[in-house]
Amino acid sequence: MKCVVLNRKGDFDRWDQDLLTELRNVKVNDATSDDGVIYQDDGLKVSVIGLESYERHPFRVLSNDFNLICLTGGVALSRSSNGQISLLIFEKGENTPIHLNNSGMINDLQNIGESTLVFGLIEFCLNKETDQYFTDIIQQIMLAS
Repeated sequence: MKCVVLNRKGDFDRWDQDLLTELRNVKVNDATSDDGVIYQDDGLKVSVIGLESYERHPFRVLSNDFNLICLTGGVALSRSSNGQISLLIFEKGENTPIHLNNSGMINDLQNIGESTLVFGLIEFCLNKETDQYFTDIIQQIMLAS
């Protein structure tokens, strides 16, 4: 993914008022959105997001590390709760890991290209139990090697 920053963090002066209102109304529990979910268990959530040309996915709370896989290639615009607006350019099949470092993020995604844009989103839903599970697996691998 190539990212071109169009509007810097902290600058909301050029934002559309309707988008600011939508952003202010986002609830933290929106992070549990089941929009597009095709599989979920205690440690993993897999979603598919499809955007027709110029369609926009509303602001969404993401609180877990995730991988974003672009299945089609294309160009999108993303607005973040910190004010940053970015132009995102994706190649077909590109996998972009996003590490939130326990900070979370709120952003939208708008297809600004002329063809459909499809993403796979794999969220790693770590909690104390699943974190310990993965820690145990890593320790077992380290002991075996």
